[in-house]
Amino acid sequence: MSKKPITVRFGKLGKYKADGLAYVDKRKIIIDSRLTGVELLETILHEIAHIQQPDLSEEAVLRYSKETAEILWKIGYHLTDSGK
Repeated sequence: MSKKPITVRFGKLGKYKADGLAYVDKRKIIIDSRLTGVELLETILHEIAHIQQPDLSEEAVLRYSKETAEILWKIGYHLTDSGK
């Protein structure tokens, strides 16, 4: 049985004091719509990691998302705001 796809939504998350939120059971992430550039990419990767590997520590998720975002950014993978 395949898992349902992860859904991504964008919105202002100021009241949560977070750049992103992950709902593991619903396989849903919400990303603050004010993020741009490598910070946006890192946050998306961070929240996806929480969904895909819910047993990872926050420290491990931070290391993974930061390093992966930096690598992708350096090789020219840049997000545009049109995807929001």
